[in-house]
Amino acid sequence: LPWLARLIASVSQDLVHVIVTQNSLAEGISETLRTLSEMRHYQRLPDYVVAICASKIRGNEFCVVVLGQHQSRALAESMLTTSEFLKEISYELITGKVSFLASHFKTTSLGDDLDKLLEKMQQRRGDSVVTPFDGDLNECVSPQEAAAMIPTQNLGNVISDQEEEVSPWDRHCKN
Repeated sequence: LPWLARLIASVSQDLVHVIVTQNSLAEGISETLRTLSEMRHYQRLPDYVVAICASKIRGNEFCVVVLGQHQSRALAESMLTTSEFLKEISYELITGKVSFLASHFKTTSLGDDLDKLLEKMQQRRGDSVVTPFDGDLNECVSPQEAAAMIPTQNLGNVISDQEEEVSPWDRHCKN
């Protein structure tokens, strides 16, 4: 197992590290944490660290430490059913652990700060209002025009044949 794990990790472009110990799995986990704490800030953390204890008495034991943000989230989500996942979110909200949950949504997958991106978008848009139900965030109207809008379609997507003129829904300003 240790040899096979090292072989597979060798082609992972340092995204997987393997630590092998002889005494106990706890020693391997401790070594993993020590190694991670000694890494320099400019070094890229691996996505996974596999700690393997190859003991003659206990046999092979292993622990996979998942460090990658996307890998951790995918692993956590795959361990729960949808209803369990929703219960977990409800529990976090009810018990006041919202800040922990909010930290996952503070940045985009590219590391951008969402608050700064939203502020920049609002500054760019100014007082204009995004046209509802249109699907394009670049299309907007003045607040007065948005307040006067009346939908020209009902819920069944049947177009009203009362008027042929262009409705406020069809007039947009482009930024």
